[in-house]
Amino acid sequence: MLVEVDIDGDLAIVTLNDAPRRNALSAELVCGLLAAFDQPSLQAARAVIVAARGPVFCAGADIGGLLANGWMEADGGRNNPVLAFQRLAAHSRPVIAAAAGSAFGGGFELMLSCDLAIAASDAVFALPEASHGVIPNTGLAVLTALIGRRRAYELAATGRRIDAREAAQLGLVNGVAPAGAVLENAKALARQITGTAAPGALRGIKEALAKHAPIDWRAVQDSLAALPREQWQEGLGAFVARRAPNYETFWREARNAHPDQGETA
Repeated sequence: MLVEVDIDGDLAIVTLNDAPRRNALSAELVCGLLAAFDQPSLQAARAVIVAARGPVFCAGADIGGLLANGWMEADGGRNNPVLAFQRLAAHSRPVIAAAAGSAFGGGFELMLSCDLAIAASDAVFALPEASHGVIPNTGLAVLTALIGRRRAYELAATGRRIDAREAAQLGLVNGVAPAGAVLENAKALARQITGTAAPGALRGIKEALAKHAPIDWRAVQDSLAALPREQWQEGLGAFVARRAPNYETFWREARNAHPDQGETA
């Protein structure tokens, strides 16, 4: 199974289990995530932890497979990762990411969609979507609330990598654990929370946060369909073909569409 669910006392552990493909968000893995969060055991658990097997937490979208499923279209396809991110965000119990290894693109967005996160000391995060001609649509919606517009713009526009320490300084993760101890630290945080707080209060916190900083999930999904088709076809096609994209034609077209008007009085 690409997504496993284990019960540890009052906690549910949802584990991405596609290490050979670096736990990429394929249609099959997204389907597994959605099915996992439908299980009664997750509804009964006091908290849910999202973890992964292998050296990579999640490499991001399986671009080739998702393109074939209509990922860039308005409906986003049946197994669009946005649907899984929304399900995590809406779950009634605390959802905690245990991020060991790298989390790029959709993998970073998966972590951001959880309520809380613990990162391994050697973890690395990035949003490289702009270099592929697309945008981190869920990431922008969540990041703006977490770290503000300027920081969100910077991370999305540059695609630069940040380590666990900087992620903690920015408020993107709640703590940094030694490599190999991330899951246990996430469990400890979950038990600290659920051992002292009432379930109704925890649900109320999530509901209130969603009202104070709402995410328009329909707009998140539609935002990809609004991007220039020729540009994302070049960027994503280059990524799948493992070559550098060529955006110079598009920059020239943009320049010609807005020529200098000369000096004005």
